[in-house]
Amino acid sequence: MVRFNELQRNLENITTKTLTEQLRELEDKKMIKRTIYPEIPPRVEYSLTDIGSSIDPVLKTLCD
Repeated sequence: MVRFNELQRNLENITTKTLTEQLRELEDKKMIKRTIYPEIPPRVEYSLTDIGSSIDPVLKTLCD
């Protein structure tokens, strides 16, 4: 699981707006799961779904 700020730090040149839009799109396509914890301040974590994990080999091949 990865938190929003951690994603933003790892993707150095991405704006908050762009990252939010991309995460929403991936969530809509069932590629990632968004988990909200009822805390103050709210904590949100993202993780890959089975569908998201299934494309990992393809992405690794493209990166190579």
